[in-house]
Amino acid sequence: MSDYALLYHALWQGDAPPEGMPAEEYNLTVEADAFSRQLAELERLGIDVVDIEELLEGPAEGRRRCAITFDDGHRSDYELALPALRDRGHTAIFYVITDKTDRDGRFLSSEQIREMRRAGMRIGSHTDTHPWLPLLDRQGVRRELRESKKKLEDLLQEEVADFCLPGGHYNKMVLEEAAAAGYRSVASCRVGVVDADRFLLPRLEVRRRLDAKQFAATFDDACLRRLARREACKATLRRTLGLRFYTRLRSIVSGLITIDR
Repeated sequence: MSDYALLYHALWQGDAPPEGMPAEEYNLTVEADAFSRQLAELERLGIDVVDIEELLEGPAEGRRRCAITFDDGHRSDYELALPALRDRGHTAIFYVITDKTDRDGRFLSSEQIREMRRAGMRIGSHTDTHPWLPLLDRQGVRRELRESKKKLEDLLQEEVADFCLPGGHYNKMVLEEAAAAGYRSVASCRVGVVDADRFLLPRLEVRRRLDAKQFAATFDDACLRRLARREACKATLRRTLGLRFYTRLRSIVSGLITIDR
């Protein structure tokens, strides 16, 4: 049986996105009621929502399992995602950009992070300032990974062992520094089912326009193969154009379209 990790960013509630939200960011969000329906759909599909730590321990015979992950540490993690998860007795991991904490009202506060952890949610690092790590030198990467880890560990008074790559971008040096900093897992944007590679954890991104049928199709082998081919094409384009130009181009295009299954 297969294991999965779902990738969410922010949630929003109402007939329209928050005022001033850029189109690119809007395409990455999911409406709160849709998120609740997706949790119900996981139950209908017989996919158990489990803690990331359980998933990392290896496959469980006869079970389909899924870890829920949120990137960036948006305020909606606390206001919208946490209540929906608690209503169903589920947990998730929230990867936090620590430089935003207590400094930007769109993101989580220290007390919200502590409360989420007390509620059984897991907290991970998403770097300190969310740079594209391959564009930094080794010292810069080291600072981003270790500063974020230290801030979260000081806040929570416990080890923070899980890390998430900003934009999914990495190179060999980034993964070396993650291991040296003491992380046990690195979440990526690699498409696929969860495998034995803890340092490039595959995830399936959920965006705003997925209806129930499309969401269910996310877990089909044919859909996974199609998404993997698309990701391979994007990787080729990144190598050809270079990361700086590719991300600028993607930002423009993402503001115009959204990816359906």
